[in-house]
Amino acid sequence: MNQVAWPDDAKIIAFKPPRVVDQISSLCYNAGVLASLLYLLTSTVVRPLLQRTYKQRMELSYNTLLRLRKLVRNLSGRVKTPISVIGFNERSVQIRKEGTKYVDRCTQTSGDGMDYDYMRDKENESRNTTWMMINNQLERATRNLIAFNYENAVTLDSVDCFSLESKKLNNMLNDDSDLLEFNRRCSELSNKILDLKGRFIKGFVH
Repeated sequence: MNQVAWPDDAKIIAFKPPRVVDQISSLCYNAGVLASLLYLLTSTVVRPLLQRTYKQRMELSYNTLLRLRKLVRNLSGRVKTPISVIGFNERSVQIRKEGTKYVDRCTQTSGDGMDYDYMRDKENESRNTTWMMINNQLERATRNLIAFNYENAVTLDSVDCFSLESKKLNNMLNDDSDLLEFNRRCSELSNKILDLKGRFIKGFVH
């Protein structure tokens, strides 16, 4: 029967469990190393990527705003009725002791919630104002023409046709309600004025 070789009692070392303080110190050390690695990773990789992405988004927003501004400027140049008349941009005046304060508001409304009567009234008001401006310009042109004729000793008979055409233009602008009809009449009147101008230039009218 084989004999078991037992270890020498002098070589046996008693087990000593780690102290709690040592375990906490080791845990904190490992957590510090991990946090340092994460910080290095964030500062060297993630942060530059975020800065680059933010810069790209800022450039995209800047370019988009520039294009939208150019588009709005082009569209506003083609719109005959200003948007402020429709009611999207409104200014209210508040009179206080310290002075007058102007408050600008931008109202965004949907198609269902739009006050079409208000829009129509504003558009008619703007159109009437435009007609008044046109009439004032025509009256001013008539006065200038009469003054020119008096200064150059020309009788008023030579401008009867022009006065008649001016009155016709005034009546057409006052009675006009359809844009297509208005454009057609403007084109027809423009041709007549050009014909009348040609007659004056060629000397058919004395």
